[in-house]
Amino acid sequence: MSDSGTEDNEVQAPVTKYMTMSVEANQVKTLYNLLAGASAWVTLAGFITLPNTFTSIQTSDSLATITGGEIIQDRVQNIPLLPLAGVLCFAGIAGTAFLWWKFKSNCIWVIRTLLNPGISNTLISLLSTAVNIISTQNGHVSVTAGITIGVVTTLLSGMLCLRIIHWKRLQDLKVLHERELARNRIKQSIQVQRLEEE
Repeated sequence: MSDSGTEDNEVQAPVTKYMTMSVEANQVKTLYNLLAGASAWVTLAGFITLPNTFTSIQTSDSLATITGGEIIQDRVQNIPLLPLAGVLCFAGIAGTAFLWWKFKSNCIWVIRTLLNPGISNTLISLLSTAVNIISTQNGHVSVTAGITIGVVTTLLSGMLCLRIIHWKRLQDLKVLHERELARNRIKQSIQVQRLEEE
């Protein structure tokens, strides 16, 4: 039998959506990968700065001895750090949200580059806040600490939900990928048997 006849009978390897997504995830432009990393680090910087906004005035012993000092300790926080922390968090989350919107169809890249770092950053922030409350505030949760916990927990919940959704989509694609590969193997074995019979 000629080579051209053999080539005509060959079963082509399937290109599944999972394979395409894997290749595309590794071919994302460097600029977007850098933006994802920068967004994660800026968000983390904001998260780490936030717990420090409710420590310095509340732990001041001299302020507690002044008339009205306790009221100030309860109401006023470390004002210069609060806007900085807010800007850092907003900038990082905005960058992450933009990248998620742009690449939401590529579950592999979104999980690996956006959601996993985001989840670990929010967990680090919650841990940092808890340590700060226990160590510097003697277990007292101030208004700013409560807001920080609420915001970070909300972000963590959102990222976990997105992680579960994208993971489920990815698992479905893997199942389809395995089925297609199995079908292809069956076709190849049938073709080999036919060629052997000829």
